[in-house]
Amino acid sequence: MRAQEKTGPLSTNILVLGASGLIGNAIVRELIQQGHGVTGTCRRPHNTVRNLDGLSLRMVQGDVDTPGCLDAWIEGHDVVVDAAAPYPLHLMYTSDGSEKPTLHNAKRRTDALISGLQRHDAKLVHVSTLLARPSDPGTGLSSLQRRMMRVIHPYFLIKSAIEERLIQARDEMPGVVIIQPSACLGPYDIKPREQCLIPKLASGEVFMAISHKMNVIDTRDLAAGIAAAINGGCYGKTLQLTGNNTSTDELLAEIETVSGVPAPRLRYPAALGVLPSYWAELMWATVGRPSPLPSLLPTLICEQSWMKTGDQQQAMGIVPRPLNETMRDSIRWYQDLGYC
Repeated sequence: MRAQEKTGPLSTNILVLGASGLIGNAIVRELIQQGHGVTGTCRRPHNTVRNLDGLSLRMVQGDVDTPGCLDAWIEGHDVVVDAAAPYPLHLMYTSDGSEKPTLHNAKRRTDALISGLQRHDAKLVHVSTLLARPSDPGTGLSSLQRRMMRVIHPYFLIKSAIEERLIQARDEMPGVVIIQPSACLGPYDIKPREQCLIPKLASGEVFMAISHKMNVIDTRDLAAGIAAAINGGCYGKTLQLTGNNTSTDELLAEIETVSGVPAPRLRYPAALGVLPSYWAELMWATVGRPSPLPSLLPTLICEQSWMKTGDQQQAMGIVPRPLNETMRDSIRWYQDLGYC
């Protein structure tokens, strides 16, 4: 659903870090549609990235870790939207060391971003996650496993460390807003097919699936919320954006309806899949290869729960679009890519 009409002045120059990512691309499209001048960053030449085709934006290519790169990108922009904060997909390093951002690198990148913002008097919208901070794990064996997961997997350490550094920075530069979305789904994903679960499900390649309740926000609704935060000048705040309360079983049913391919009939609780996937990652790491089934997915699903739409989100007019629309558009996008 669309946000309410803009309530603040138009920011004419916005830099989006990670313009080709699932979330970043939705943000770019929303900002362009609202009339903002947008610059996007991408590691690859933009004419080789399919979800950037036909978009009216200025593209810059490079790596944020290159000294001076961030500073040069930020110059001349009023707002920076960071949709490319690092996170580790895998539990362990692989042989080439490319699969796991370290806490040190994440802190160094965050400090460089803060310094660039201060030098150029720019504001920041940081896209984080609702899972950066631990929720009540409950009691019993499941709660013990959830606590252990947060200690073992570096995803949570890195995400929370970035947030903490930005919260500290707000004392010196109040123009920072942290956006915490629930689980994100939507079109415009261009990750390699082996990293995309939806097209595998829509092609009948998955035989077992996790059962768990969760809250899912369409990336386009997230993008509308970010645009509303920029237009409304919601700086100095942490905003939570949620979508539809659902379950993995309902998501699988929607994929089956859209694709016509039967969903996996064998289901198991998410908590039962975490430890085996951890052990599998450790075993694959011993031969210097990433596991084909990273433990991050079941880990994040285990952390999910149903949520209420907050007062701030309601005030911004961000109403979640129907879940079937999200799944329909996502599968059509993957079909256009030839993924399913």
